[in-house]
Amino acid sequence: GNLLRRYCELNGAAGIGRCGDVVVKGLHATGESDVVENDAENLRFPLNDAIISELVKKILTDATGALRAKAFLHSFVLPLMEQMNPIVSDPRAARRGDGKPASRLLSALLATLARDRPIELVESVIFPILTMTKTIQLKEDAHVRSIEPSRFQCELIARLLQGKGALSSTAI
Repeated sequence: GNLLRRYCELNGAAGIGRCGDVVVKGLHATGESDVVENDAENLRFPLNDAIISELVKKILTDATGALRAKAFLHSFVLPLMEQMNPIVSDPRAARRGDGKPASRLLSALLATLARDRPIELVESVIFPILTMTKTIQLKEDAHVRSIEPSRFQCELIARLLQGKGALSSTAI
């Protein structure tokens, strides 16, 4: 929390994004990623639903502006949603199933964000999940391909669109 606040104080939304790159993606603090992909996996901080939920409580207050909120959600909450899709988290696992379902904590966190920060949630988490692309290296050419949301991602988004605490029509 303190590190993220410091990044935010120094560089605003860009600082939040940079902190997300370093902590979540395992990129170098200088902005250069000289690490091999396998090494980047080892440099990532193991963030989970509980840690992100606590960060949301500390960082996303009424005083947090929309731009910083979007940067935070994109850098810290979106990766939790991406991990639900086996193609993103582990391409080898994609053959074994539809990914993993959302935890109760993640579902509650997203329901709270849908109530408190609906527009930021749609723009920074839901829309990117629905329009995700991934660069795939085939021999010498890199190809960008769309990734369909997993069944569990779709179910979670459907819950956010319906029922109690549903996203407002303005946000959608």
